[in-house]
Amino acid sequence: MISKVFAFTKQGGRIQTGLIVALSFVMAPAWADLDDYSIASDKGVGYGADHTFLEWHGYLNFEFDSKQGTHSNFDMHEFYLSAQANISNTLSVTAEFEYEHAPEKLILPIQAYLDNKINDHVSWRAGIFFVPIGIPRTDTLRGNKNRMIRQVALTHDIMFENWALVGVEAYGEFDIGSNAKFHWDVATGNGSPDSIGTGDSWFNSKDSLQDHSEDNNDNKAIMGRFGVSFTGSSYAADVGFSYSDQKYDDDDLLTMTHTGVDVRWQNDAGYRVQAEWMDRGGDDRDPLDNPAISVDASSWYVQVSKRWHSAKTGADASWYEVVLQMDEIDLNEATDTNGDKTVSAIAFNYSPQPFLILKAEYDFVTENAGADVDNDVFWLSAIAEF
Repeated sequence: MISKVFAFTKQGGRIQTGLIVALSFVMAPAWADLDDYSIASDKGVGYGADHTFLEWHGYLNFEFDSKQGTHSNFDMHEFYLSAQANISNTLSVTAEFEYEHAPEKLILPIQAYLDNKINDHVSWRAGIFFVPIGIPRTDTLRGNKNRMIRQVALTHDIMFENWALVGVEAYGEFDIGSNAKFHWDVATGNGSPDSIGTGDSWFNSKDSLQDHSEDNNDNKAIMGRFGVSFTGSSYAADVGFSYSDQKYDDDDLLTMTHTGVDVRWQNDAGYRVQAEWMDRGGDDRDPLDNPAISVDASSWYVQVSKRWHSAKTGADASWYEVVLQMDEIDLNEATDTNGDKTVSAIAFNYSPQPFLILKAEYDFVTENAGADVDNDVFWLSAIAEF
């Protein structure tokens, strides 16, 4: 029934929605807190505080979706739980666990690492951790910080969703002038084991929970992200460049690289822009495991949002938000299929109190090649952070 109600939005509803959004964006601005684009914030789990010896934090993300052509569905999408022990001012140990969709998909753990701060400019990390390329996954995958409900295709499919690396990492930042910092983040580790599929293919390509994190050849992946963050009296911004290189097959012959550029900007009136482009390249198997998916693939997205805060503070604080996003993915640049998609989306988010977020989203899906498919999606989500 819901899919039928929203079917009209595929055509004329686009114009009506656009007018509503345009009017909302020109309303009188209200104050808003700026996100923290420091390297210390980007390297955290993305929720909770970090000032006690032992912390437990997490969030629950419950969703509903109704996609044209399929049945509607309630989904206990994810439950995250992290524990961090701050052993000293310079040493900490963090473990993060995830329940996703069903009990048999409980991942133990999704991250587990030690952090050691050498000085104010250099730290190192060892264990299993998210790969340091692209905008940090706290902003693109985490339900509490992702402005949309749907996870953007660039991170989900070009960069293998929750892609975690077993290895070592070094990161830090340096002042460059009075209001800018240069940040850097480099790592080497086992890489992705023999897969170029979508989603968590780095994990699902192997049969056991152990195999997915072990290396399948003698090559070690190298990767990193370098950028500059800016902070003014009323704005914050960050620009980054990412690159990775590895051999992904069992025979140590096939190369896979990722090259990307990303931008984040916001001001204290509540306006925010986030954009990213990522190109994947290298050597394909012959023949391909899936003709629609090649190593040579690319994706981009642009997201614009406006958040209005209430005048209340503390436990009574609330906000609401309008988000527009467009993203495109080409999973095989040498072949045109209807898997090459452009998605235009609008989302309305509301937080009636701190740590609770209610979301609604509608995705207009367009096939860039091949047969058209009626597969627009309507989403609802409730997120509680602790």
